[in-house]
Formats: sequence, structure tokens, C-alpha cells
Amino acid sequence: DAIGVRKTALMALSMATIGRLFFVLGRSSTALWITSLTFSPFGEAVLGTGIYTVALKKLTPPRLRPLAFAVQYASFNFSGALCDYAIDLLRMRDDVVLWGMRFSGLRVFIFTTWLAVVAALLVVVFLVHDYTIVDPADPELVDGGVQLPELDINGVRLDSEVGADGKEPSRTPAGSLPDGSTRLRCWGKLMQKRKHATARYRIVHTPLRSEDTGAKLAAVYRDQGAAAAVRKASGWLAANLVEIVRLRQLWRVMCFSLSVFFVSKQWGDMDTMLIPFLERYYGEDTPAYTIHSLNLWGCLLLPPIVGALTGKYETFAVILPGMWVMAFSPVFVAVSPTVLGALLWLAVMTIGEVAWSPRQSAWAASVAPVGREGVFVAVGSIKSLLIAWPSQVFNGYMNQVLFSLSL
Repeated sequence: DAIGVRKTALMALSMATIGRLFFVLGRSSTALWITSLTFSPFGEAVLGTGIYTVALKKLTPPRLRPLAFAVQYASFNFSGALCDYAIDLLRMRDDVVLWGMRFSGLRVFIFTTWLAVVAALLVVVFLVHDYTIVDPADPELVDGGVQLPELDINGVRLDSEVGADGKEPSRTPAGSLPDGSTRLRCWGKLMQKRKHATARYRIVHTPLRSEDTGAKLAAVYRDQGAAAAVRKASGWLAANLVEIVRLRQLWRVMCFSLSVFFVSKQWGDMDTMLIPFLERYYGEDTPAYTIHSLNLWGCLLLPPIVGALTGKYETFAVILPGMWVMAFSPVFVAVSPTVLGALLWLAVMTIGEVAWSPRQSAWAASVAPVGREGVFVAVGSIKSLLIAWPSQVFNGYMNQVLFSLSL
């Protein structure tokens, strides 16, 4: 919120690039500890606190947001499905020697993920900017009012037809083209239609809180010293957090997230328990990661289709049926703890998931106040700290019991 998506992503990806390189080249537990306690928390974890959610909200008007989050959900799962396939393929291969080091198949896989992080950093450097897309016909609603940025990228007011040079834009009468040929006339009409379509959306500079705050803090520092500037900054930070905590929308999101704990826990069960179960009961030759990727492939193909078909319906009219389907899915593996039962569990779970999870992300982003999306998403994610640890402890205990039963 203070410095923008671009600078935040640059800092986080730079740290993540260094940390992931430690994972690739590290040869001691000390290197892994240093990476896990420094570069990973301040790099990759920052990327996971909602920066993509914030960026995607700024780049989509409300009407298009459900479909946009569905496409984002699909791309996220596509990467996960590729990872599962790559792990299954590489872990069976012999070690290779690179740069004088012996690389196992899993280390080679981690190296490919480092290349992906570097590619993401280059995308941010050259292509990502702090812009917001505004549709005047589909404005963002804030506390019952309409929130529209005043200026577009060229400094033109959205409610004015005066150009950046202060002059009215010229209007060419219909059909008055320089050349009266049919080809040019058709081309001119096509360009007019294209101009009309693209003019619907406006690209505006995202207002950043650091633009005014930095100047005010510099003035305090110059007049009253560093201690006063620190106190002022701390006071502003505390006031912003108090204002966010008082928002009814925040507590709605947190309560919803807590209420779906046992439904969403299936993702953790799938990641931490399914693969050990398949390998210990049906052998290491079982393509456990490929089976696991069934959910990811389904979440690649289905969310854009479901988002396009259900975007016009009320949010919870779509979310609730999807949640019931996903909640029912473990029945298959409970009745038949076999490879087939696991496949049916993942298939039905995926059908329910694609209906409610992407739509829930779009809903949570839409209720976040304009200009405070970052703090809102960060505070709203506190529930993950409260429920992730006991869930992982329980799954660890279940894996231990599973291991003892398989002996």
C-alpha cells in the first residue's frame, strides 16, 4: 500500500532469488537454516501474503474480477501440476554432476524452480507498473459511494473530454474519410469501433500512500529530528492498523475463512498425507505425484469455464454448492482406501473446489477498501497462522500412525 506492487515484488523476488539459489547450491545444514530463517521468510513468504491478489484487483474492474481470479487460479494450479509431473520424472533418474557438484533429481528440480523465480523477477523489472484499470461504467464501490481515480495515465480527468494538451479532441464526422474508397471506409469504421471499445477502460496511476507520507516524515525529521519522525511514523502505522481492524468487511472475511477450516483442510491432507499413504501401502512405483496432480490439472482447466458461466450469479449462490460438493468428497477414500478411492476423492473435490475457491478469492479482494488492499489481505491472512500449525501437527501424527501400521 505504501510503495506499490512493483517495488514490493522487486524486493521480494530479489530475496527469493538469492534464497532459492542457496537451496540449489547449499551443501550443509547451516546453509539451509540460514535460507529458511532469512531469505525465504522475507522473500518467498512476502509473495504469498497477497501481493498477487492486490495486483489483480487493481488491474480488473468488479464485473470482470471473478473470471480474472479464475484464470489466475488456473495458472497457479498449472504450475503445481507441472511440478508434480517433473518431480515424478526426475526423482527416478540417476544423479548428475554439474559445476563439480553431484545433483540428485530433486536438486535438479529445485534448480528449475530457481530459473522460474529469475524469470518472474525479469517480468516485474520490465513489464509490471503501478497502474489501476478503471471502467467508468463499472466503478468500484467504497462504503456506499463510488471511488474513481481522478486522472488517467496522461493526466486527463476521467469526467472530462479535454485532452492532455488542454484542447478538445477533434471529431471526424461519420463517413468523412480522406479517401472515399470502400476499403478505407471499412477500415475507418473498424478503427472507430476499436477506439470506442478501448476507451471504455482507463489506465490510471495507482495512488501510493508513500507519496504524501514520505514528504511529511522528511519535514518532521528536518524540523524535529529522527526520534520525532520515528514516533510520527509509528503513530500513523498504528492508526492505519486500528482503522483496518475496525472494518466490518475484514471480520466477514476472517469469519468465513475460519468457518471453512475443515473443508479447506483437505488441501493440506492431499499435500502431506496422500503421497505417503500411496507409497507406503502400494509401493514406491505408484505414481503418487501424478495422482496428486489430478486436482491441479482439474483446477487448471475448469476455473475459467466455471468463472465464465457463473460470473453473473450472486457470490454465495455459487460458493455454497461448491463447498457442499467438496465437503462430501472424502467419503470415497473413507469407504475405499485404495488408489481408485483416492482418484474419486480428488475428482469430486476438484469439482467442488473450482466452484467456490476462486470465487471466494475474488469476493475477498472486492470487499477490501480501495488503497488499503495490502494491509487488508495481510491482516485477513492471520487466520492461516492460527489454523495451519495445529493442522500440520495433526497430519504429522497421522503420518506417524500410518507408517507404524504399514510396517
